[in-house]
Amino acid sequence: MNIKLSYTFATALVILFTTEVSLAQKSTKTKPKAVTEKGALFFESTFISLGSVQDKEEPIKLVYKYRNIGKGKTTITNIKPDCGCSKPKWDTKPIAFDQKGEIEVYFFPKELSGNQTKTITVFTDGEPNVYYLKFTAFIDDVNARVAKAYPSKQGNTLFDSYEVKFPTIFNYATDSLYRTIYNPTAKPIKIFGIDAPKYMTVTKDKDYIAPNSEVGFKFKYKAKEANDYGKKLDEVIVYTDDSLEPKKKFLVRANIIEDFDQLSKKEKANPPIFVAVTPVIDLGQIKTLSTHTVTFTITNKGKSPLYVRKIFSTCGCTTTDFDYSKPIKKGKKVTITVAYNTNYDIGKVEKQISLITNTPNQTLHNLVLKANIVYTR
Repeated sequence: MNIKLSYTFATALVILFTTEVSLAQKSTKTKPKAVTEKGALFFESTFISLGSVQDKEEPIKLVYKYRNIGKGKTTITNIKPDCGCSKPKWDTKPIAFDQKGEIEVYFFPKELSGNQTKTITVFTDGEPNVYYLKFTAFIDDVNARVAKAYPSKQGNTLFDSYEVKFPTIFNYATDSLYRTIYNPTAKPIKIFGIDAPKYMTVTKDKDYIAPNSEVGFKFKYKAKEANDYGKKLDEVIVYTDDSLEPKKKFLVRANIIEDFDQLSKKEKANPPIFVAVTPVIDLGQIKTLSTHTVTFTITNKGKSPLYVRKIFSTCGCTTTDFDYSKPIKKGKKVTITVAYNTNYDIGKVEKQISLITNTPNQTLHNLVLKANIVYTR
């Protein structure tokens, strides 16, 4: 055979084989699957506030409107409320792109009371596949009204508030507040007496609290008779025949302040000025269960006499010795003796000694007692 002819024949065979392999490979490739577009619901609102509603038998209808903003269809597969008081209703047919619809929820408030927050969970075959719808309501029934008006409880009785607050009261003034106690039981509760500090007068409307009724208490605070300054906390005890808790307690908080508006123009122009000569005293290292006495020095840099109205500390571990009746004249220095009992304090401590003075711009001043307390047997 001719060499040239043989080479040409071999080349033809190679090309034929390569072509068949290539065609075979192409025939084995699978065609890509078409992507299915999913729908997506957009709700006009996912939260509805019903406000105050009555605890009636008839349901309240809520409507959540939606629109499919996805490219494909979607179907609401299920809706689950978080309680049996809500009954949802919806269309189970597929929702096309841009199609609108609504979910109806029927809320049954009967036998519910007070503030309510409910969640409706919506399941779909779209993206996302879960939505949360919420609504709130205040169920206005007798129990809810009582609970709202009387949030505090002591024994079988309810209080509008057991705290009686006089945020600011001048040292010469008298102020009054009214509080009520409610009896939610079926039996009357008798009031035997009231125990209050001597500078407070507390009177009651009645001697007993009838079932499902209230009794008012008037608190009259006489700051002049208290003869004090700053923040005070007192207890007023009401004695009753309540089987669960006969002694009722009111906490009376007052902040007694000085009325600087009564000063003359001259006094306002030349006020006393408090300066601590020794604002901080450091005892260094001391032992537990020991007592130490220190002396702070203060002075008056103003023109009018300076009076220290009150001295108090952050704990009962310190006692002070000072004559409140004597004024501190211009340029004069006086000392405040403080005794500190370490008790079982340990490590580095800082005790704050506070002073209330007749300085108009700032009445409260602080002195600091420091120590490093080590344990001793």
